Amino acid sequence: MESRDGFGFLLGSTILSLLVFVLYQTQHDHRRPTWERTEIGQSLEGRPIHCFKHGPGQGGILFVASIYGSEDAGTPLMQALVDHLRRESNLARDSRILIVLVANPDGYDGKKRLNRNGVDLNSNFPADNRRNQARFGDRALSEPESRALHALIDFEQPDVIVSIHQPVTCVDYDGPEAAAALAMRMAQACHLPVKKLGS
Repeated sequence: MESRDGFGFLLGSTILSLLVFVLYQTQHDHRRPTWERTEIGQSLEGRPIHCFKHGPGQGGILFVASIYGSEDAGTPLMQALVDHLRRESNLARDSRILIVLVANPDGYDGKKRLNRNGVDLNSNFPADNRRNQARFGDRALSEPESRALHALIDFEQPDVIVSIHQPVTCVDYDGPEAAAALAMRMAQACHLPVKKLGS
């Protein structure tokens, strides 16, 4: 009888300890930012297109790098941003952040501007000023890479999209006045001029 009571006490204490541990881990993990890497699509040659996601819900900011494979400086820059935000967890605690490191994997691999079909992915999205032609695609979203990004944007509904390009040394923007204000802040931080390129 005493051994059973001792066993019951030990079992109860163990369960209580496990519950406290699980609750602590849940609260601790809730406070610590987590990054999820998901595959949002594949290139023409079957290379995965990944997105790093941080924070719950929708909205937030989407960073897109290397939509032109020959403009590849954005990829290590965005990887450094992910690494920095993982280390400095308080910086992004309450932020919704999405990062596509390589939007054009085939072009990135071959250091070519366009995708394997010779399409300018940046001009393959539906837009009022889009033209159907070989370089821009015979129709909007004709390419799997642009379809993957479009689906991501449609599903996540980011408030802001930052696309990293080169070699034009400026911060360009499009959209409402809030976009102009953000462009000015970004330009101050990276010491580049703001230029409205007009597209």
